[in-house]
Amino acid sequence: MSRGLVSRVGGWSSSGAVAAALVVLLVVPAPAMAATIVVGGGCTLADAITAANTDSAAGGCTAGSGADVIQLTGDVTLTTVDHFDEGDNGLPAVTSEIVVEGNGFTVARMAGAPDFRPFFIDTTGDLTLENVTVSGGFHQSWNGGGIFNDGTLLLHNSTVSGNLGRDGGGVLNRGALTIDSSTLSGNTADTYYGGGGGLSDEGEALVVNSTISNNIVLGGKAGGGGIFGDSDTATTLVNSTVAHNSGEGVFAIQDVILTNSIVAGHGTNCDEFPGGGTIVDNGNNFDDDGTCGAGVGVLTGLDPNLLDNGGPTQTHALLDGSSAIDGAGACGLATDQRGVARDAACDSGAFEFGGAGGPIVTLAISGSCPGPVTLTVTTTDPFEDVVLFAGRSAGSSTVTGGGCAGTELGLDGARIFMTVTTNGAGVRNLGATLADRWCGKFLQGLDRNCVTSNLLQIPQ
Repeated sequence: MSRGLVSRVGGWSSSGAVAAALVVLLVVPAPAMAATIVVGGGCTLADAITAANTDSAAGGCTAGSGADVIQLTGDVTLTTVDHFDEGDNGLPAVTSEIVVEGNGFTVARMAGAPDFRPFFIDTTGDLTLENVTVSGGFHQSWNGGGIFNDGTLLLHNSTVSGNLGRDGGGVLNRGALTIDSSTLSGNTADTYYGGGGGLSDEGEALVVNSTISNNIVLGGKAGGGGIFGDSDTATTLVNSTVAHNSGEGVFAIQDVILTNSIVAGHGTNCDEFPGGGTIVDNGNNFDDDGTCGAGVGVLTGLDPNLLDNGGPTQTHALLDGSSAIDGAGACGLATDQRGVARDAACDSGAFEFGGAGGPIVTLAISGSCPGPVTLTVTTTDPFEDVVLFAGRSAGSSTVTGGGCAGTELGLDGARIFMTVTTNGAGVRNLGATLADRWCGKFLQGLDRNCVTSNLLQIPQ
């Protein structure tokens, strides 16, 4: 979600009574045994991670408690080494369960700072990066330029870009990794053996609805500008796009399983280490050189440019008439990488051409007004950011700022009252006790793709 959108809508000031009252009324308590730590005002990201790991206050940050949420309120620039673990790191090792809600901000090593990667996840760590960009990591002597995962890592709606490492210029995985609705781009693996400009997988990685593009591998015997698969349990790609990386798109030391995916625009799209792994064609895949398997379709109509095609991350769009359109059949995914609804017959790759359209955010309310009510926000994609608006009646308002400027809302006198993020099941429940003045008012949601929800009237 563009940060500019949340400030104003239709010329209204956020100081209005509607916005202020509903923020108070619809606040949701944090889950039991969890804390929310807000970075800013004397609380650094490094101290926030320490507070979450230790369940105690650190620096200007409040104490963590069990599984914690860290919220970014601005870009984070790292200038010094925090500790050594598989090379130097700019932040403390993640040793507990942490969700970093990035809100579109960037965590980056400052140019000219000592060599280090931003993130290291230890064997006990469980990190989710939600709507975060990780950039600037530089680790020429060590693996994992941007992120080294030795534990559990989920990248969702996030970007890893502009990092350099030995193996795994963007991400080196030795644990359990899920890359969902995210992009790895512009990273470099600088190594003689090994590789993986975007991703080097030595653990168990699942890449779904994601794009790996424009990454580079350097070195005499290095491979896999996009992905270097060296996992004993296989590296798995589902409805993903690997495109326009240097060298091979995918290099298999161990098995790499492709399903509903696109590998295109490389000197060699798919390659296997002699006597080693196999590129497994699990169906509905496309390439443009025939190296990913005898049954793989011939790709036409992929935009070679990695662009902002909507959503929080960049993608390669399918062009009208592409052979990948409807190529994946009933894929079981509700949306593409951008959050656009997939058709009944899905397209192969991370991008859905056209898309089924229609709202992917639904609002529902139970209870009666005045009195206690529960507002339920449901999204077809998990961890979806939704801006909620309130209006005095049905009508029309226009979003005037941010990436969704020009979007028409079905509310008269719309004002933003809060932004919420749904959980892993795509649901957020908001409880409130409403006074008379809210009865009959209207609510509407707007997702990060600028798609509006249904118009909901508070019952009276």
